[in-house]
Amino acid sequence: MECFTVFINFPVELQDAIWSLSVPDPEHEVCVVWPLAIRDWRGGEQPVLPFMVDTAWPTAAHVCHSARASLLRTGALRLRRSRMAGFAVPCRAFDPAIDTLYWGQSQAGAMQAFFRNSKNAALARSLRHVAVELPVTYPPSELAEFVRQRAVFLRTLALVVPDSSDSYSVQTEFVPPVRRCCLQDIPDDLSREITLTDVPFLEAHMDRRQTLHEFIEGLRANLDRHVHNFTVMGDEGTAWSARDRCFRGLEIKAQTFVEYTMGQWAEVCGRRKLGREGRAPQVRDIPQADRKSPEEYRVLDDDCGLFGQGKTDTTLVPVSHQEPLEYEMELGLERW
Repeated sequence: MECFTVFINFPVELQDAIWSLSVPDPEHEVCVVWPLAIRDWRGGEQPVLPFMVDTAWPTAAHVCHSARASLLRTGALRLRRSRMAGFAVPCRAFDPAIDTLYWGQSQAGAMQAFFRNSKNAALARSLRHVAVELPVTYPPSELAEFVRQRAVFLRTLALVVPDSSDSYSVQTEFVPPVRRCCLQDIPDDLSREITLTDVPFLEAHMDRRQTLHEFIEGLRANLDRHVHNFTVMGDEGTAWSARDRCFRGLEIKAQTFVEYTMGQWAEVCGRRKLGREGRAPQVRDIPQADRKSPEEYRVLDDDCGLFGQGKTDTTLVPVSHQEPLEYEMELGLERW
């Protein structure tokens, strides 16, 4: 078997260009807005910017030291520190054209305030995919106004539930995964089998229960009912139609987080519900002074990673006791 031995004789610039071309196009990722708790949004508290997403390691990063160094030098590979992993992990800037922006229940007010700010108008118009924790759907009028006035080119609105189990309260809150994650669709046939309890505004004889499928259909009806009362002139985007007064261009679906661990994707948020042991749901607050830059540090480690520590879920304990992998040592990515 012959090897291509002249590559190392190429100019560094040419080697960099070749290694950069080996990196695949960005995949659809999810950005979990941080911090998870933004309670003083009336006082001006905002999400920490810039929005970033985790990515997979490109194959070239495992080839050799020179390949990894080239990817880092050219910016084709970008790393940030992760306390939970114990070493630097790959990331990139959030791309509103392909990525999903996720907001939890403790960020609902901040979401509206963030997009009412004219400085964020361009981001809102560029969004194509937004996901919200299920309780964020109340009141529906807030979501309707968010799309009607700001995210006018939105394509998908995902309602994120803890997992695909058969029943849970519509008010259930949870902490996102601690490791690299993505959002996975819950098929329509499965959503017809999942029962939601404590659904607001239902008739008494319905016992405040609905299937997840019925809930989604009801939400769409409520969104359409809201915008039906408005006559808006000018650019309406594609998510909703001013003429028909409905969200005909918006796909509403159910999703759940899956986390990548041990070489496979698995649902984990059913084990990360808040309000366990009789406590009220509460996401950990991160003081302003302790908030780090998402470009340099995987900030979700500071609240997602602390969930469950000291309990039976040992998978959430930092892996700092492990030895760094060979490519981490070569790049000088010592654990901290």
